[in-house]
Amino acid sequence: MKSAKQIISTITAAGMSAVCLAGAFTGYADTPPSLGDVNGNTIVNASDAAQILIAAAKIGAGGESGLTAEQMSVADVNHDSVVNASDAAIVLVFAAYIGAGGSGTLEAYLENTLKPEPGTYNAGTWKTAAVEGSPGEIVTIPITAENLADGMNAYLVTFDLPHDFVITDFEGNLPNFDIIGNLETGTFAATNFSGENMRPKIDDNVPIFYIDVKIPEDAHSDDRYPLRFSNVTVCSIDMETAEPQLTEGVIIVR
Repeated sequence: MKSAKQIISTITAAGMSAVCLAGAFTGYADTPPSLGDVNGNTIVNASDAAQILIAAAKIGAGGESGLTAEQMSVADVNHDSVVNASDAAIVLVFAAYIGAGGSGTLEAYLENTLKPEPGTYNAGTWKTAAVEGSPGEIVTIPITAENLADGMNAYLVTFDLPHDFVITDFEGNLPNFDIIGNLETGTFAATNFSGENMRPKIDDNVPIFYIDVKIPEDAHSDDRYPLRFSNVTVCSIDMETAEPQLTEGVIIVR
């Protein structure tokens, strides 16, 4: 896997230059936070979208969000009093807009930008592969998609891993896309920040990114473990979001 990638819950460098998730947040500075800036680094980007999605998953499971009251306020970007995947998707769309050369705040973007009619973007079918491995082995799993002929500008993915399976690493595979991820929660986000090649045709079954997963030491031969997505949101070139069809893979223990 590439050493230049960024892993949430550490202090990241190139591209994001953000203090990211999983306990790294230390509080806002004296300047009040802007809408969408959940991690308080004055930049609204995919890191914030990932943190919103993680909080939404915790809330959906009946737990606490893990965010402060101030973070919850800026995370509710559509002002519907609920922090959920819709808020994360809006932040991701805005990050893609900025990456394509846009400017301004999220508030101004939401107020002034005309959105396309919903339901016009086909996010395709996203799949995890079937792989084999031995107990204790780390296996590499490609994440692919079909029917993304119109391309995409960003994606936000969370996995539902089998019990005791651990994601140990990840790597993006699309040119011009910067990927970040939280290994603990299995959440990954990527945006085309280059502004180049904004309408690529993504060929069917070409890996979008890879994850490395460690099989538990106590796994038994011939056991089969499903590898599922719990959430996938895709942003089009025209800043429309959609949820693709999902196909689960399987990890087969040798």
